[in-house]
Amino acid sequence: MKKTLILLLLVGFISVSIYGMWWFIRIIDLEYNQEGRDFSFKSEYKVIVNQTTKKQVIDIYGSPYSSTTKGKYQIVQYYIRKDFDDGSSEWKSMVLYTDISTGVVKDYFYHDSKLTGQDAAESLYLQSIALVEKGKNQDAIKALEKAALVNPNNHRALNALALQYIDLGIDIDQGIQYAQKAVEIFPDSPDNNCTLGTGYFKKGNLKMSEKYLDNASQLFPNYFPVDEEIQNNCLTLLNSIKKGKTIK
Repeated sequence: MKKTLILLLLVGFISVSIYGMWWFIRIIDLEYNQEGRDFSFKSEYKVIVNQTTKKQVIDIYGSPYSSTTKGKYQIVQYYIRKDFDDGSSEWKSMVLYTDISTGVVKDYFYHDSKLTGQDAAESLYLQSIALVEKGKNQDAIKALEKAALVNPNNHRALNALALQYIDLGIDIDQGIQYAQKAVEIFPDSPDNNCTLGTGYFKKGNLKMSEKYLDNASQLFPNYFPVDEEIQNNCLTLLNSIKKGKTIK
């Protein structure tokens, strides 16, 4: 019983941590960038996943602020930050995951300090994070449900919605369905896989939980940015499942 309680507490901590991933991305950006480059998001230029290429993006936006290779992706980032005398700051960031072999964009997002995303669904996703920070989970869920309707292919919104359903115990089965959809849309996200594995764990389906947590463990080293706390907690849950199987 004590062991089960510890694991359930861990599951809740994983959910909260993964949901806060966007804030982690922002922190990474702020620490990583000192000067920034001139960058302004062009809403009239639509980046189309599985169609737009890295070359086309560079033709529009110019050279990126940074580029890193992780697994089969070249992850390209455009970023700018402005600090003001009153201590406040504004920032904009666009991250694109491009296939190394073809240069095609497989996933991307735009976030800024005003909680604006590349489209209405992404903006609702960002707003939901701010609402959760204020303890307004029900309002956050409404924003995420609307985001899922506006753009059913936004896997970040689906993953966040799945976490709310699973973590708060609202409807774990529905949460698993949202997480499954997120994994289908972007299977290379360790966060999506970890959420699905967490949902299955809460349902007591340790076989499926292990499968997706194991997927997440293999994806973390080939993903950027990665929150080490999320990674460690997912691995701890995975190891607990494997250890339990060994004990039996």
